Amino acid sequence: AIGNDVTLNNASNDFDSDDNDDTVTVTGKDVNIRNSDAFNLGAQTISGNLTVQAGGSIEDGGVMDVEGTTTLTATGRVNMNNNGSDYTGPVNVTAEGGKISLKDDNDIELGTISSAGTFSLTASRTTTGTVTQSGTITVANRTAITNSGGDVTLNNENNDFGDGSSTNDVQVTAANVSIKNSETLE
Repeated sequence: AIGNDVTLNNASNDFDSDDNDDTVTVTGKDVNIRNSDAFNLGAQTISGNLTVQAGGSIEDGGVMDVEGTTTLTATGRVNMNNNGSDYTGPVNVTAEGGKISLKDDNDIELGTISSAGTFSLTASRTTTGTVTQSGTITVANRTAITNSGGDVTLNNENNDFGDGSSTNDVQVTAANVSIKNSETLE
């Protein structure tokens, strides 16, 4: 489906990718895919937007290359930590039941990030890129961002990193860091 849209967003879809370590791989322009339980995504080459919904966790089993906006929504965790992945547009992630883990080989723009657990991001693995945001980040527990050699600028005053009750709500490794938070930041 190179250059064509792919829409497989029926709530009762069950691709069985969680049962036997198979992966679901899609190549297309705008891709909207939904699974009734956990999802194991293979390599994705998306020239437009990628929307994935899962009634469980979302895992990556291959490199993600998305030119447009990426939106991942899971009732479990979201684990997109494959080396070589590149998200060109904003990345929106909701993990209602757990942690979020993301990797991008260069710059990354965080859209709306919502985690009931932790949030970890590794960016600029192969370049000196930036981590920026266009949405609000809400993380119940610790946030860890590694952007070796690049800057991290998360200046939305509505961000909510942790609850301020523990030390190290946010840990950042970067060249220059600017972070705003709506509450006490440890």
